[in-house]
Amino acid sequence: MSVASAASIDGKWSVDVQTGGKKAAAKKLTFVMDLKSSGDALSGTVSAEGKARSVSVAEGKVTGDSFRFVTVQGDNKVVWSGTVKGDAISGSRGRDGAKRAPSFTGSRVK
Repeated sequence: MSVASAASIDGKWSVDVQTGGKKAAAKKLTFVMDLKSSGDALSGTVSAEGKARSVSVAEGKVTGDSFRFVTVQGDNKVVWSGTVKGDAISGSRGRDGAKRAPSFTGSRVK
């Protein structure tokens, strides 16, 4: 892993998550991720757009252009994973142990 690869995830990201399934109506949720890498470790916060409260990133790891981290709110542990390519970010997020994880796409906030 090069330092340049890890540095590409640093900064603020606005991501849209498409939720809903066969029985639930589709809904778009927007989150702001503020991420910082140090070597292969990843830290930061995630907040729902328009909300002042944020949750901390835990168990964060960066490998090349791939990343994985966990957020915990109450009893809910959510796993985020994906890739960064320039100013674009994409991946999935879902409750730990869930069968499906909705996808997300987003871009760097400039």
